[in-house]
Amino acid sequence: MKKLLLVLIILLSGCSNSQNDEIKFDIDLPEGYQIEESQDKYMLLSANKVVDGQIVGVIEIKYSDDRAFLDFDNDEYIEYMIEEEVLESSSSLLLDDFEIIKNDKENFFGIGDALTAIFSGTSKSNQINSVAITVQFIKNKKLFTLTGNSFPEYFSSELKDYYKSFDTFKLINSNSDLTLGQRFSNIEKDREQRGEYIDEIISELKDTYDLPMNFGEGIVWVDVINERDRYFVYKYEVEPNTNGINYVSKTSIISDMRAANGFDFAKSSGIIMVWRYFTGNQIIKEIIVEPHEM
Repeated sequence: MKKLLLVLIILLSGCSNSQNDEIKFDIDLPEGYQIEESQDKYMLLSANKVVDGQIVGVIEIKYSDDRAFLDFDNDEYIEYMIEEEVLESSSSLLLDDFEIIKNDKENFFGIGDALTAIFSGTSKSNQINSVAITVQFIKNKKLFTLTGNSFPEYFSSELKDYYKSFDTFKLINSNSDLTLGQRFSNIEKDREQRGEYIDEIISELKDTYDLPMNFGEGIVWVDVINERDRYFVYKYEVEPNTNGINYVSKTSIISDMRAANGFDFAKSSGIIMVWRYFTGNQIIKEIIVEPHEM
């Protein structure tokens, strides 16, 4: 079996031994991922997905309590990493053909704000090309890093599962007497509560507006749906060859929603809002607004 290159945004040092009870956490792993034994004392969790004898996906969770992180709060760390382009400068130590796909702040339900990076490259040590997502945040003077890694041909499908899984990650009070099963149950309850809240808002919208609603310029609002208890999705049908869709932009949507306080319910609950436009069965435009952008 080929082993994937596991890449962190920065080279971590001074990490604590995670084979103790100091750090407890919950996470809902995607289907097909199996937890692996690890002798790496820096590792909180390692899980692989194997298809036809080949590792096609890896999830890792690590932490560091290096003294360098005593000087940062979470927001300062995220801002520093983005503005100083640390990912770009450190990647050359590990990767050839390095390419950043995304490097920005995002909000996760169980974490809050975190630094999210998606990047690709070829390992200098084994010449394996892979794509990775890393999610980093500082909590209790420790830096936590969640990594999802896959081959390019699998990454698009795995990425959805990485986001969904990382959204469930939650640190647990070390004094908690809850069993592992009880803690996983609590995560599921949190997700269900958010889904119920989305459903309530959707119900209110459908009671207020008679769908489908013609917006003019060849655009018709046809539905609003709850997607995976995380995404609040508006769906529109667009007539072929209409120019109206050209005037729809992320900037204009954010501006209009802010003016109407339309983000209030979503931002506080970690809900991602989506505007999805179809012509026939084909998506011709999709605009996604994360909580930190609201």
